[in-house]
Amino acid sequence: DERAHACAYFIEDQAQALKLIKKKEQSPDFAQLMRACEAKPLCRRLTLKDYLPSVMTRFTKYKLLFEAMKKFASEDPVESEKLSRCAECADNILKCMNEAHLKKEQEALLKQIKSNLDVQIPNDDKLQNLQDCLGASDNRLLYSGTLKLLPDLTTQKTEFECCLFTDIFVFFQKIPIQTFEQRGIEESYKYVLKEHQRDAAMGRHQRSRTLANPSRYPTGQNFILTPIIRLEHLLIKKKACG
Repeated sequence: DERAHACAYFIEDQAQALKLIKKKEQSPDFAQLMRACEAKPLCRRLTLKDYLPSVMTRFTKYKLLFEAMKKFASEDPVESEKLSRCAECADNILKCMNEAHLKKEQEALLKQIKSNLDVQIPNDDKLQNLQDCLGASDNRLLYSGTLKLLPDLTTQKTEFECCLFTDIFVFFQKIPIQTFEQRGIEESYKYVLKEHQRDAAMGRHQRSRTLANPSRYPTGQNFILTPIIRLEHLLIKKKACG
């Protein structure tokens, strides 16, 4: 456990460190220092960005290494058992490292959302619930990813940053803050929280669909997608349909 936590501590800020190096490389002094270090024989001409992920890269292969060694020790039950424990230990350490890395990535995302949040919806209890999730000391984020809203007659295809918390599901419209030239240095976005109108009679690929209850959505009527949805009101399907 101590080794697993030590490896996790070493790896948890790796993604943020790589972004910082990328930003620092814009400084001529920093770039010159890095080139001088890379020229030394001990560095083997590897950059700092190559060294940081090396520990994580090795650990992904240790379990496979022990399992391959076990095949050659199948006739020795003692050695086979030791190699099985080594493979299990390597797998547990890797899981601990992945969890720590994911937690830091989520914390960085929530910090960026909180500092660049653009609220365009009424202040209600659901918005207060989101503010509590963003400001909580305990990480309530379960999953984050990209959601694509298919086009209809009035809107184009839009991408959203989605966050699934312990009690709410939220989607933000993500808008780049920097110009295209600056975006490669350090990506920063404005996270817009607003309602979206959709045509109730349109489905995938802008094809009209037959509604089960036509009186519910008359022709041309729009419905509103709210960006904050409580989980008890969320309908989940194995296959999404238009």
